[in-house]
Amino acid sequence: MNGRENETFETPAELVAISGALDALGERERASAPAGMEARVADRTAGMLEAPAPLVFTRTVRTLAYRVAAVVALCGAAAVVYLGTRPTPLPGGGPEVPNVRLVSTLEDDVDLMLALRGHDPVGERIDVLFSDTAAVQDSLRRIGDELLEGDSL
Repeated sequence: MNGRENETFETPAELVAISGALDALGERERASAPAGMEARVADRTAGMLEAPAPLVFTRTVRTLAYRVAAVVALCGAAAVVYLGTRPTPLPGGGPEVPNVRLVSTLEDDVDLMLALRGHDPVGERIDVLFSDTAAVQDSLRRIGDELLEGDSL
C-alpha cells in the first residue's frame, strides 16, 4: 500500500500505544543484530535466487566521446607546438636554406624598431622606447658592477 492514500493516513487513537511499542521493538531488534549478519544472510541465500545478477550498463558512449575529444585536442596542441617551432624558409630561399634562426635577439628587435621609425608616424614613441631600453640596460650594468665590487644595494 504505497499509494497516495498513505500520505493522509492517521493512526487511530486506540492503536497509538501499539504503534509506539512496535517501533521500539523494531529499534531493539535492529540494534541487537550481530555484526556481519547481513553479509552472512546474503551469502547463504544467494544460491536460492532464481534470477541472475542484474547487468549494469554504463554510458560508455559519452565517456568514449570525451576520450576521443581529449586525444584530438592533445594531437592538435602537439601539432601547433611542432609547427610553431619549425623554421620557415624565407621567400625565394627554397629548400637549400637548412639553418634558419628561430629566435631573434634584443638587438635585432631594436634594429627593426629603428628601421620602422622612418616609415611610421609613431617614431617618437619608438625613440622613447629605445631610450627607456638603454636606460634600463645601463642601470642593470651599474647594479651588476656594484654587486661584483661587493657593495650593497
